[in-house]
Amino acid sequence: MNDALSRHPLRLPRGTWRARSRLSLGLLLFAAIGAAAPALARDDGGPAAEAGSAGSDAPADATLLRLDATGRVEVAPDLLVAHLMFEQSGRDAAAVQDAVNRRMASARKTADGAPGVTARLENYAVNRSGEKNDQWTAQQGIELQGKDGTAVLKLAGQLQAAGLALNGLSWTLSPPTRDAAEARATDNALHLLRDRAAAAARSLGLRVVSLREVQIGAGGGSPPYPRPLMRAMAMKSMPDVTADDQTVTAEVSATVLLRGDGSGR
Repeated sequence: MNDALSRHPLRLPRGTWRARSRLSLGLLLFAAIGAAAPALARDDGGPAAEAGSAGSDAPADATLLRLDATGRVEVAPDLLVAHLMFEQSGRDAAAVQDAVNRRMASARKTADGAPGVTARLENYAVNRSGEKNDQWTAQQGIELQGKDGTAVLKLAGQLQAAGLALNGLSWTLSPPTRDAAEARATDNALHLLRDRAAAAARSLGLRVVSLREVQIGAGGGSPPYPRPLMRAMAMKSMPDVTADDQTVTAEVSATVLLRGDGSGR
């Protein structure tokens, strides 16, 4: 029999081996896709799966409650900020810019010599102006900051006398003061969140077991920038600005795990 087969080997129709190869490859691909399908289905439900993950390890008889709270503190501002600017217009662009450059260099030199006040030059702008667009206007500002309000106002008055115009003046919080206030506001928010969780548990006849997924964020407060005046103006005397308390807030949220009084942990 074997001799017969060797003498007359079996011949399959052309393309049979190729067809079988394609069939085998197709089966392998089908099996691979079938095995990966559950994983792909889990990936497609990413956000929904994550949303349910908070209670995935919670006891069957537990109740999950999502709560948030905002803490607030009132803080006295400790930093006075003033904005002044100088503007020059004319037909000669180079001459206009030169006038602004010289005036601001003099202002910076005066500010650097004032104790207790820090100064920085602000944006520089040059634009065409005039009814026929035949003039150039250049301008630049300077910012003054200091915890000694009297020193800031004195320097601002000197710069006004030198030709600069006051563009904004207000009290705000220095970075260290704001950080400390946010920490206090966060502590207040966490205490308020715990109180709300306890109150909700009492109303539902349950008890608080734990807080999960606690998130903390600064809510914000008064902006650290001076309020601009109606227009940049040169004044014979400095305006009066009061250091009103500012509100700093912090926001917290958490998932609260509640269970019945008779349940064990």
